[in-house]
Amino acid sequence: MRLHDDTIALVRERARILDQFGDGQLKRTGREFLARCPWHDDHRPSLTVSPRTNRVFCFVCARGADSIGWLQDTQGLSFTDAILQLADRYNVEVKAADEADAERLRAESAERVRLFETRAQQLERFSSDLLFSPGLEYLQGRGLTMETIEQWQLGWNGRRVMFPLWDAQGRCIAFTGRVLDDSKPKYKNSPNDLLYQKAEQVYGLHFARDEIVRTGHVVVVEGQFDVIRCWQEGLRNLVAVSGSSLTSAMVEKIVRTTRAKKVTLCFDGDTGGLKAADRALRELQQLVLQGELELQVLSLPAGQDPADLAPDMAHLLESAPHWVKWWLEREVGQVDLTDPQQIARAESGFRRILQVLPDGALREYVRRECKARLNSMPLIPAALVRTTRQLDACLWAERRALRLYLLDEGSRPALQDVSYTDPVNQYGRDLVLAIEGMAPNQPEQLRPLFSKLLCRAPGDVRDKLMPLAWPIPEVTRVITDNPVGELEAALTVLASEACQV
Repeated sequence: MRLHDDTIALVRERARILDQFGDGQLKRTGREFLARCPWHDDHRPSLTVSPRTNRVFCFVCARGADSIGWLQDTQGLSFTDAILQLADRYNVEVKAADEADAERLRAESAERVRLFETRAQQLERFSSDLLFSPGLEYLQGRGLTMETIEQWQLGWNGRRVMFPLWDAQGRCIAFTGRVLDDSKPKYKNSPNDLLYQKAEQVYGLHFARDEIVRTGHVVVVEGQFDVIRCWQEGLRNLVAVSGSSLTSAMVEKIVRTTRAKKVTLCFDGDTGGLKAADRALRELQQLVLQGELELQVLSLPAGQDPADLAPDMAHLLESAPHWVKWWLEREVGQVDLTDPQQIARAESGFRRILQVLPDGALREYVRRECKARLNSMPLIPAALVRTTRQLDACLWAERRALRLYLLDEGSRPALQDVSYTDPVNQYGRDLVLAIEGMAPNQPEQLRPLFSKLLCRAPGDVRDKLMPLAWPIPEVTRVITDNPVGELEAALTVLASEACQV
């Protein structure tokens, strides 16, 4: 669904960047303000928040955004969803790009209103029906107080205990139901719709966000009940994956919205829990090895989960081992070193760990353990890993190169051989090549044709590439005044060793 340019322009004009920050997040410095930057490890506030330009900009990582981009990054919203949210907040009329999109906008808006109304009615009914139901007896039997039950708005729907699911604004968007007997499925979720996508949902994030921001630490568990029971014990930084496998996208969403620097995985102490931990570890390895995230893994005793151990969870979490140590013990901790077959399996385990570790202290720790336990050292080359800052710099340089190609005809020969590692940027480059093939002698038509064809692209691709073709006026002026400087800045980063990996 494409929005009319007038709607986007009005939102940009009315959405004050200062409004996007809460109490205590800003420190005044003259006519501007400082805040912690969400795009890098910012111990000393380096993000300039300017009422004059109505933008934020970080001089450390050279990134900036207006209110729309800020909302996208901090809440994980698409460009369109950010516009719609801000339009509602600032009373801007939402208009679509054409009649087809207008019809889709009307239909989706009406469906969203209907779904929110339905969820609100269900929430009220389920909460009311819980009183005197078997569900209330079950919840209290598992140690929940009435205060906690009411706070989390738990309910009952005939034969299932109902757990409401919320969006970032605290609105109910779906439910998970749990049966009390041995019926299958044990848990059942609302179907995916405009409000809810199971694979993207992180349970309890709305409740836990403030504590995660305060401590910089998020604990990821498997089930909703684990989160609620530990919450009652005072542990307020837990979230759950709610039946889905933890993905790097989920963690990136948590980190983006809370600036968490430490993640502890805490899954059930059964075979399923260990497999879930293994999958999560594989998903998060690259994020951790890039140096921006600290990871621990806590394995609970077999047959127990965080809800069972809620009174002791704070103490248990303090002793959670580093992810490499946990992985090492999982691979070789129970090996009988008098058995040749088990020795071979242990060596394979050391190899698997060493293959993902770059040069550094962690790799040396594993090498020493291998030498001490097996009296040998497999020859495994160190992994090549770029930090998040390096990856971001390379990605941003690619975007600058593509933007300059679209805006400055004189820079195009120097940018012809730039390769793009990001799929979205490569999509943009392929689109440019297609247009140049169709209109080889009309360089002035590149940008308008690019914009026109981009309207047919998938929504997330369109949202990311359109600002390159039509950047904000301040950026356009910088490129117009000094295209050579912009070209040199982009090419210097792209030629660096970090971008050649």
